[in-house]
Amino acid sequence: RQHMDYGVWYDTKALDQKTIVDTQYVSSMNPKAGSFTINPRLQSHFTTIGCMMPSKETLAGVFKQVLDAHMKDFKEEVKGMSGKV
Repeated sequence: RQHMDYGVWYDTKALDQKTIVDTQYVSSMNPKAGSFTINPRLQSHFTTIGCMMPSKETLAGVFKQVLDAHMKDFKEEVKGMSGKV
């Protein structure tokens, strides 16, 4: 949070500021483990999105489409295997 709020990290040994540039932050939470509370000052820097895990059928459909697109230039007998993976 310190870097997000102030744009620097403080080096406690050298008592100096470290300027960090061109960074991005991505975070996630596991609803089944750990703490379920987030500091509101930290959370204010993020967009909060909640979503459920897709069904097995949906995941299979998504990955099949990606695999089909990747295998479009393969031989026909190989193309047909995407549904079995």
